[in-house]
Amino acid sequence: MDRKLTQSLPRRWPRTSTVIKQEEIDFNDKRTDQGLRPASNISSVYCHKKSKSLDIKLLPNGLGYADIQNNVSEPPSFWSRLCLQFKPRFGWSPNLEWRSNPKYDGRYVLIGETKLPLVEHLTRSGYIDPSKIQTDQFVSNVFKSSKYTLFNFIPLNLVQQFRRAANIYFIIALILTLILPDAPLDPSSWVLSLVFVVSVTMIKQGYEDYLRHIKDRSTNERNVSVVHNGNLKTLKSREIAVGDILRLVENEIVPCDIVVLSSSHDNGLCFAMTANLDGETSLKKKYSCNLTKYLRTKEEINNLRGFVECEVPNPKIDSFLGRLTLFRYNEEKRDTEEFSTPLNQTNLLMASTQLKNTKEVLGLCVFTGSQTKMSLNSRITKNKFSVVERTLNKFLIFYGVIMLLQILISTILTMHFGFEYSTVRDKLYTQYKIYFEDTANEWYIGQVLDVDFMAWIITSLIWFTLFNFYIPISLYITLECQKMISSRLYRRDMIYYDSNVLCNTSDVNEDLGLVTHLFTDKTGTLTTNVMTFRKYVDENCRVGLSLKEEEGIWSPFLMILTMCHSAQIDSDNFVASSPDEKALLEACRKGGYNYLGETNDGIISIQTKDRKIRNYRKLDELEFDSFRKSMSVIVQCEETSKIFVLTKGAETTMAESISSNYSDLSRSLVDEFAEEGLRTLVLGYRTLTEDEYTSFNAKAEVARSAVIESNRTKFVREAYSLVENNLSFAGITGIEDKLQEDLQETLEALREAGIMICMLTGDKRETAVNIAQSCGLIPRGSQIIEICNVSIERDMNILISSVYDRQRNDTLERSGVNTILVVDGKLLSYIFKNENCKNKFSYILGTVTSVIACRLSPIQKSLLVRMVKKIDTKNFVTAAIGDGGNDISMIQEAHVGFGIIGLEGKGAARAADFAFSKFKFLRRTLLVHGYWFYDRVAYVVQYSFYKNIVCFFCQFLIAFYSNFSATSLYSGTFLTCFNTIYTSVPVLIFGLFERRESEETLWNNPGIYQRNVGNKQLKAVKLVSWFCLGLWQAVVIFFGWLLAWPTMNSIGLGDLFCMGTVIGESTILVTNYQILFDAKYFDPKLVLSIVLSLFGYGIVTFVLQKGFIPFFEESNEFGVYELLFLSLPKWAISILLVLSCLLPKFFVRSAYYFLVANEDAIKSKIKKTVRFDLSMNKL
Repeated sequence: MDRKLTQSLPRRWPRTSTVIKQEEIDFNDKRTDQGLRPASNISSVYCHKKSKSLDIKLLPNGLGYADIQNNVSEPPSFWSRLCLQFKPRFGWSPNLEWRSNPKYDGRYVLIGETKLPLVEHLTRSGYIDPSKIQTDQFVSNVFKSSKYTLFNFIPLNLVQQFRRAANIYFIIALILTLILPDAPLDPSSWVLSLVFVVSVTMIKQGYEDYLRHIKDRSTNERNVSVVHNGNLKTLKSREIAVGDILRLVENEIVPCDIVVLSSSHDNGLCFAMTANLDGETSLKKKYSCNLTKYLRTKEEINNLRGFVECEVPNPKIDSFLGRLTLFRYNEEKRDTEEFSTPLNQTNLLMASTQLKNTKEVLGLCVFTGSQTKMSLNSRITKNKFSVVERTLNKFLIFYGVIMLLQILISTILTMHFGFEYSTVRDKLYTQYKIYFEDTANEWYIGQVLDVDFMAWIITSLIWFTLFNFYIPISLYITLECQKMISSRLYRRDMIYYDSNVLCNTSDVNEDLGLVTHLFTDKTGTLTTNVMTFRKYVDENCRVGLSLKEEEGIWSPFLMILTMCHSAQIDSDNFVASSPDEKALLEACRKGGYNYLGETNDGIISIQTKDRKIRNYRKLDELEFDSFRKSMSVIVQCEETSKIFVLTKGAETTMAESISSNYSDLSRSLVDEFAEEGLRTLVLGYRTLTEDEYTSFNAKAEVARSAVIESNRTKFVREAYSLVENNLSFAGITGIEDKLQEDLQETLEALREAGIMICMLTGDKRETAVNIAQSCGLIPRGSQIIEICNVSIERDMNILISSVYDRQRNDTLERSGVNTILVVDGKLLSYIFKNENCKNKFSYILGTVTSVIACRLSPIQKSLLVRMVKKIDTKNFVTAAIGDGGNDISMIQEAHVGFGIIGLEGKGAARAADFAFSKFKFLRRTLLVHGYWFYDRVAYVVQYSFYKNIVCFFCQFLIAFYSNFSATSLYSGTFLTCFNTIYTSVPVLIFGLFERRESEETLWNNPGIYQRNVGNKQLKAVKLVSWFCLGLWQAVVIFFGWLLAWPTMNSIGLGDLFCMGTVIGESTILVTNYQILFDAKYFDPKLVLSIVLSLFGYGIVTFVLQKGFIPFFEESNEFGVYELLFLSLPKWAISILLVLSCLLPKFFVRSAYYFLVANEDAIKSKIKKTVRFDLSMNKL
């Protein structure tokens, strides 16, 4: 035995340390069944030398298996059962759900800098096979949020951009232009256009990634102290490895996930602020391992020998499972002893948290880099796609079909009427005509080609290169810039009202104007989350308003209020994770019962009314969880040595746990408090004997030591139930949560806008209904349908069916009546499992005005949102708003997520798409900015396709007058600049600043919001109307110039290049004036952008024809635009054509206003309009 390795270990272990015994281990794990088992993935094997040996054998095919040989008669020991190390396999599934193979559920981390001697020692002791130790499952402690490096930026960014279907389409068009023989277009036109679009996107994404690099560098280059051979060594954060022992000081950011070994506090306690992780600013208690919390010096810690067995990396912030095992050499027995203690989330300091109120902490690194819980949680958020983005695919299909029809028609006509092609039968005759008749002088026709399959393919591809411009190459970059800048403008506007506003994404801006269902949390969202202690009931069912009324008798009721919590004291202020706890402690202090704090030894001191200090030792804390809906503390009185279990929790849970004194009067008082809108807690207590506590403590320690998460959770709840039963009733508390400012006006405006509001809460039904009535969510005279407190599934099915039948049959009777549906979590749990009931419930949801769902868990909130989304995927757009961590799943499930920055931290705000500090700002966000966002984006999409129809349908028409020779009407320069320079800036300005309805009009008339609901601006009717408008204007422009061409020809401007130039100019004039015509908000920036676009066309065309063409003076393009610019007939025809293109839409709108719209509504609206109305644009 190697004494040198173990003699430095502590000889006397703390009294509270746990030595796991064999008979306390659960052997129900299927992975530990005796016999043969696969061993191909076993990375290390630990066996107790006295229990059995494990022999790894190889089969002929190279696969291995583990043959467990029980060589002794004693039962398998702890190590032979639980210490099989598997290489973990984990990761995100394609739908971003965490998945891991339960077969690979553990990892081992050796403790100490000198790992090789430890391995040799464990090998000689029979604990470990060193050949099986692998560390390839560990990663470096490099945090990387950036996507690119200097070397791979260009190739990776190009790959990412060309994963977009539109870019793939454009690159195919470019390739065809390059490879086709006699391509009608200069490839440079496509190259320049594509390079421009890709370059702008690349610059934007490169800048964003540069900012991420700066953030990563600051994180990875931080200095960290590491214990190395008994001394402190400074390393960069990126150099930390799994197994290193770190020394952290107060206010230092934790660089990786570490297990706390010891702290500067005597009881091993330390405090961490997790605001960077979950947004909560309250301090969290973390505890040192029982076996190491008394080891304070770095020399003692450095001499530890053992290992930590823990779960594989996963994103569960509130869960950590593991076990610490240490070895010590016993000189008397001349043998090595092992000591083990369980580890849980209270022993884990996670990366990015900050150490507070603790001078020093020593901890073991277990997860690094991308395997830390913070990094894994950063991947949870799903990418959201707006309704407009999904609709855009349909637009692409529509215009793609139009383009294919034109290609087909042009190809057929080319084959039948083109001089270049002929059938075999007519070939000789055609050649005879060419060479012996007048057409023989037409030298450009060339040799007649055969009509075969390849000729059809090549001809259709040639036409494709001409018509593919129907898909606007600038659309995506215009939308991306519009959304990004709009988000900044939104935040700048909202800052005047709320300095805390956040805009975390711009992907779903336009969905703000399409919301049909709003799901809202209650506490902290509809209410302020500022708790005020209002009423209480003591154990004698006496109702009181203030604890000052208590007679000074130290009762279990007061014990629970002052000791059953996890709050701390900072500068004489209570710091609690829950506002309820803070409110209770402040009420106790005002009533003369002051919580003085908890010492490092776990001594709680309470000052009572008579100025007496009462001391209790905290033996254990049974933390709150959503399953039990309660928390407990076990304390021992220093004077009498009595042990008490003090419990508080929800009424539904406590009613089952309390066995005495909980009368019908008590239950009625709980309901009375809830009807007043108060948050209720029921208090209970019991006493324990020494034997009962010892038995519970042993079972709780074993339960907490389970490595399998499902086992641990189950065992811990079973252990807690041993003491959280047979309680005596101690009292009831009622806490008031005030409503948010302007809440009723905001909800009324949202309801008038056609938005269905659903309140989802974990509170009692009575509390939820009372708050709903107070805030106007349940208007007076409403019909309430209540399906609550039903436990039998058969009864649930009957109730749902009866409500379903009633709602179907009473459609006419319900008109004009507000119908409110009230349900609870039990009902929803049944509905989610029963498809038939789910369908009926979905129908019911569509017939009611509002929904109030109480007693819901976080996952039930998320599932309810998902169910509503599936009812009508085309028209329903959901929004969710909340303030706490329990609302995150609901916020991320909805189409649009809002976070309230409140007292529960910024967790919800960071997970949301938008965040602000008060619920009332939702009205401005949805009804004003949401309307503008959608209206602008819808116009940008429609206009982007429309302008290409106007321009490139003329290309289709010219084919009829050029013998279908696939001759391009426009120059390559024009094709390059049309979508990128000549027409892109005005529509971008329109998409940023246009206001079809003024801010005042939208605020005072919430019903206007319904105009866009259902994606009405992008429906098929609108699509066809814009398409027809483009066709009309293209026909007017082309045939207008065609009819006027004899006049142009008479002044020497009658060739094809002149026609292409004037038609191109006319399309730019018409499409830009169309924006000005449609604009209702007079914006100088829009006018300036249109003027610059028009002058840009003239200047670019003039410079190219006069500056570059002189090198090729034979070209027919030389000086064309100069001659056209000086031609008065050309300008007269241009003005006439522009008016002809715009007047029909003006007449249609005028007819709508005077024949359809209400005259009084128009007059009132004109009075409210604060900006000059250029176009009377209503549609």
